[in-house]
Amino acid sequence: MMKDIGANYPSENHWGNLKKKDTASGKEINYSLHVRAPGIEMTNVEDAVTNMCATMCSVIYESNADDVEDGRSLFYQTIQTQADNEKLQLLPEPDRIFDDHGELKFALAPMATAIIKSEKEVVTMIIAWRGSQTPVDILQDTAEAPIISKTWQKIAPDLRVHSGYAALVENEMTTHGETILKQIKDNNVKQVVFTGHSLGGSVAHVAHLYALATWADELVDVTFRVLSFEPTMVFFLPDPEERTDPLKAFLKDKLEKLARGFVFCGDAVPRLTGNGTFMKDVVEKLESQNQTFKAGLAVAGIFSKKIEKVEQTKEALYKQFDNLGKYEHCSMLIHYEKAEEDPVLLNAEDFRKKTLENALLVNNITFKQSDADFKAGAGTVVGTAVDYITGKHKDHDFPDIKEYIPQVHGVLPYAMSPIYKDLKYDAKGEKKPTYKYPVKA
Repeated sequence: MMKDIGANYPSENHWGNLKKKDTASGKEINYSLHVRAPGIEMTNVEDAVTNMCATMCSVIYESNADDVEDGRSLFYQTIQTQADNEKLQLLPEPDRIFDDHGELKFALAPMATAIIKSEKEVVTMIIAWRGSQTPVDILQDTAEAPIISKTWQKIAPDLRVHSGYAALVENEMTTHGETILKQIKDNNVKQVVFTGHSLGGSVAHVAHLYALATWADELVDVTFRVLSFEPTMVFFLPDPEERTDPLKAFLKDKLEKLARGFVFCGDAVPRLTGNGTFMKDVVEKLESQNQTFKAGLAVAGIFSKKIEKVEQTKEALYKQFDNLGKYEHCSMLIHYEKAEEDPVLLNAEDFRKKTLENALLVNNITFKQSDADFKAGAGTVVGTAVDYITGKHKDHDFPDIKEYIPQVHGVLPYAMSPIYKDLKYDAKGEKKPTYKYPVKA
């Protein structure tokens, strides 16, 4: 059996199907966005480690697909290819863990580990989790009760954590913690990097906290880091004036120093759960782009109660955003504000200031269902016709904001993985055959 790599990206993702003029021929060519990994000054790790994190976080989705009979082989064959290309030594069995959780895979996201040795003889263990893919994953995402745990209360007093992700970490460490510790010691691992995309990235941040609380004292020569992709906010912080000196020191010297999270353009997921301002903007944008539906209900007076119910639901949602406002990123964020430009390193406070409207503006994102159309009325129709005649017309990128959000969320880590580079198009912009990797029957 053969398995196609690329079912999630480039696939039909907007950024996997871009167009530009070839400087040599002047012809329009197709291409898929590839984002080069930023340097160690941003990520804290060598480029090869960042690349491997990106590939592991990508292929763990595809190796866990329903049509794959041997996800473990697909996963390790893929990252072996990358290790060979980047002159890394990938340690073989038994120094690997791949757990798709068997009959519980509907409820527990898979995790996998890899131990790599660089040309400089630095040994790194990478632990990766898949993001949300099942209905139960979504339930874990929305299990937003902020809890205190005796596991980390001593090193981070009064630090509360998203209960859904804390439960997943507790399960993984109960199952595999001793094996991970043994592999770290047996292989002289010098750094452990927790990684994942979306839910997986969120779990990675909580796992990092767990490791600092339970393993760091024993493994004094090992550095524990996070390099996540599009994680949600998982730490619920006391008000600044209520934070103790030990907590302040831990946030600054451990989490902010050792943890990094990638964010691409105006992705809404990293604004969950604590950035209510951004999420309210998403709701307002969605509402303004669907005025025809709302207006239709208003005309039909018998549906006036439905409009009232929509407003009540919106009010309750906004209250929930406010209640969860103390959730925060405690890492530094590597932020790609514009898709094809270099990222900047932001602290959590500065990241909060980045708006949805600015992300859409700087990336020139357009919607078929435009809120401006409803405000401008017939004049917009005339303007659009003139744009067609003058050649200024731009095809709409997305039907509306609800189509934009999942696609922008699905660019990283795929677009940073060397395995996915030029997966769909060759240098001439022509389609290439899909890459296939063998899967055992």
